Amino acid sequence: MVTLGRWCLRCGPVSNDSQQAAATPPAINENAGTLSYRPLIVGAVLVVGAVVVGFAVGGNLGGLIVIVTGLIMGLTGPVNFAEGRNKLAMIADGRLPAADAGPSRMKKILGAISTVIAVALAIALLVLLFTWAADGIGNWFEWIRAADREDEIRTRLVEHAQLVLTSMFWATIVGVGAGIVAHRFDFLRGPFLGIAAFFLTIPSFALFAVFIPISFIGIGDRGPIIAMAMYAQLPIMRNTITGLSEVDPSVVESAKGMGMSAFQRLRKIEMPLAWPVILTGLRVATLLTVGIAAIAVLVGGGGLGRFVQDGLTRHGLPTAIERTWTGVVFILILAQLLDLGFGLLRRLTTPKGLK
Repeated sequence: MVTLGRWCLRCGPVSNDSQQAAATPPAINENAGTLSYRPLIVGAVLVVGAVVVGFAVGGNLGGLIVIVTGLIMGLTGPVNFAEGRNKLAMIADGRLPAADAGPSRMKKILGAISTVIAVALAIALLVLLFTWAADGIGNWFEWIRAADREDEIRTRLVEHAQLVLTSMFWATIVGVGAGIVAHRFDFLRGPFLGIAAFFLTIPSFALFAVFIPISFIGIGDRGPIIAMAMYAQLPIMRNTITGLSEVDPSVVESAKGMGMSAFQRLRKIEMPLAWPVILTGLRVATLLTVGIAAIAVLVGGGGLGRFVQDGLTRHGLPTAIERTWTGVVFILILAQLLDLGFGLLRRLTTPKGLK
C-alpha cells in the first residue's frame, strides 16, 4: 500500500491509526514454542538401524522388509522437522495460532510407532555390535594382560605423555608470550594469528619430515616436539589475546591510577582475569597434540603410535587388531586423563570471583 500524506492511492483517505499499524512490524508471539529435533534423531536411528539390521538378517525377504520399512519411516523425520520449523515461523509471525499448530492424531500415532521402532532397532543394533565385538574385546584383554606386554604399554604411555607435555611446555611459552605482545601492539595481532593458522594447514607427516634433514634434529623425538608445538600455537595464542582483551578496561585504569607498572598490571590484574580463557586454549591445544603425537613413530619418535604402526604392518596376521586397539584405546585414555587434569587445574587456579 503506497500512501501520500493521509491518502492511499488505492483506497482513499488513511487514518493515523492505519498508518501506524502499517508501519509497525508484527509482534513476536511468545507462545511460539521451541523446535523439536526428535524427528531428525528418530529418523536417523531408523535409517541407520534398518540398514545394518537388515543386512545382518541376510539378503532374504525379511531383511529387505526391515530395510524398506526403516527407510520409509526414517525419511519422514526430516519432512516432519521441516514442517515443524515452518509452523514455528508462522506462529512467531502471528500468521498461525499456537493452538492450531499441533500435529494431527494420525501423525501422533505414526510418531509414536516410529519412536518404538527406532528404539527396537537401536537395541538390536547394540546387540549386534556387542556380538560382533565380544570375541575381539576378549582377545584384546587377554593380549594386554601378558606380563611383558604391560611393561611395554606403560613405557609407550610414558613416552607419549612426555612428547605431549614437552611440546606443550614450549608451545605455552611461545604462544602466551606472543599473545601478550599481540595484545599490546594491535598491528601484530593479524600477522601472529595468520602465521599460527598457517601452521595448522601443513600436513602432520610432512611437517615432521621437514626436520629430518636438519643435523641437530634428525630422526627421533625432537622433530615431532617442534612440530606439535607449532600446531598448538593457534588455540593458545588466540585464547591469550581474547582473554586479555576481555579484561574490563576500567579495572586496568584503576590499577594504573594506583601506580602499578605495566608488568605489575599484567601479572596481578590482567593475567589472573584472563586465566580461565587462556587455560581453555591450553586444554584444546593439549588434546590436539595427543592425537598428533600418534604419528611421531613414523619419523623415529616414541609413544603409543608404535602399537598402531605395528598393527597396520601386521594387517591380516594374528594380534594385528589387538595392537591397533591398544594404541587407540590408550591414546583416548591419556587424552581423558589430561582433560580431567586441566579441569582440576582450572578449579584450583581460577580466582574465586571468576568461578
